[in-house]
Amino acid sequence: MAGVFGSKPKKEPIEQKKPRFRVVEEQILKFGLVYVVQDTETGVCYMTGGGSPAEFTLMVNEDGEPLTMDTD
Repeated sequence: MAGVFGSKPKKEPIEQKKPRFRVVEEQILKFGLVYVVQDTETGVCYMTGGGSPAEFTLMVNEDGEPLTMDTD
């Protein structure tokens, strides 16, 4: 008999999906807060906030760490 007192329905495990985009960097520039976001599927980075999005290439050092953008 289904639904007997005290029994709980069997829960299906929730599939954990890797987020499509990740924030690489966050900066406050003259025109507002800007996020550098990377598409984890294609590796393409986008700069968002403070205006319209712009596509650009992510520069990394020998350790694979993203290089910061100089704003001076």
